[in-house]
Amino acid sequence: MYPPLEAFALNDSKQFTDKSAPLDALASQVSAINLEAFKSLPLDDFPIKIRVTPYRIQKAVCDEFRVTLTDMTSKRRARVIARPRQVAMYLSKKLTKRSLPDIGRRFGGRDHTTVMHAVKRVDTLRSEDPSLNAQIELVESNLKG
Repeated sequence: MYPPLEAFALNDSKQFTDKSAPLDALASQVSAINLEAFKSLPLDDFPIKIRVTPYRIQKAVCDEFRVTLTDMTSKRRARVIARPRQVAMYLSKKLTKRSLPDIGRRFGGRDHTTVMHAVKRVDTLRSEDPSLNAQIELVESNLKG
């Protein structure tokens, strides 16, 4: 047992006039031990995982496909906007545990069937278009860190 804690447990009032002093001494010793133990950890063995969210997916897709976040949630149906939106919905379904209705809400209040269509469409396009597949893999690798 630590000497400050023993004195406190024995209620040695001659040694400590303030009853919180032994606890403060113990806390400082424990903090020093924990700090030293933390500093000695090989931090490369503990990779920091950043949580993948639909918002992070939207931002990453916007950066890769050069569209704005407003476009991603807008009602616009032009292919230059719709395709990145479909990719983001696809990745949201693949990389998160969100439900289809929740994903649809995050993309401008779209229906869950729209998300289902996007997932199916992007699956098909990935096998047909190698450049799109490469872009999706790049976004995916950026998100996973």
